[in-house]
Amino acid sequence: PNLTRLFRARILSSRGLVAGLGGEHERVIRLCHEALAYDPEPVERDRILQNIGEAFRVLGYRSPARDTFLILSCTAQEHEVQFAASLSLMLIAAEDGKLESFEAHRRHVDRPDMPPSLRIDYLQHYSLAARILGDEAQSTCAASDAVALAAKHGINLAQFTPVRARQTLEHRQNMV
Repeated sequence: PNLTRLFRARILSSRGLVAGLGGEHERVIRLCHEALAYDPEPVERDRILQNIGEAFRVLGYRSPARDTFLILSCTAQEHEVQFAASLSLMLIAAEDGKLESFEAHRRHVDRPDMPPSLRIDYLQHYSLAARILGDEAQSTCAASDAVALAAKHGINLAQFTPVRARQTLEHRQNMV
């Protein structure tokens, strides 16, 4: 493999990730799309596609996001990327109000024996999805479980996407 091309792909992907953390989702898509042109390694490509899918989702382009996550949930090289894609599919189903699809994705990822960081990620996504679906009691319960599990294992919740997603959702609601 051409190391210069791989290095450029990784730099662009990292810049896209930083842009996403800063809420610049259009920039994420542009930078990550450019990174894909440098033919990154398969694991890096999956992560780049995950970032593109999440940017599409946040921007409200759920159809391309769903397509991206469906592919990643089946083909990603790393279990964590498959898991994250499945969580995103669960969230999109909630946003679309598709309860059967939401439940199918939720059951697919809900594994009590998963490592604490993945369980927390699941619980936070579930909390956000339940809130979107109007089930405040379930949302609160899942969020409380995530907080308790994080405290038990010394994990900082601020590192998780749903925290940022919830803040984005609240910001959008306050603007209306």
